[in-house]
Amino acid sequence: MIVPEYWPVYQAHHHTDSFVARVLEASALEGGVILHVDPCRREFCSQCRVAGCPVRREPAGAEPPITVESATRTDEEWTGAA
Repeated sequence: MIVPEYWPVYQAHHHTDSFVARVLEASALEGGVILHVDPCRREFCSQCRVAGCPVRREPAGAEPPITVESATRTDEEWTGAA
């Protein structure tokens, strides 16, 4: 899960715990979900929906849909680096 780079750890964990609880409730499944938290990267500013972000580099644009392909891209595929 990508969170704003200026969030303290406790805030990131609060949001991920809340997200996991909602996913489990909506799916009616028992169990757990393990998430890894990373800070945002400036190249994704145009896709970010965090209001009042103090480090935003560009205005938010259209948010692309999440697909299996987009959710499993490597860093190199996102940035075009080789």
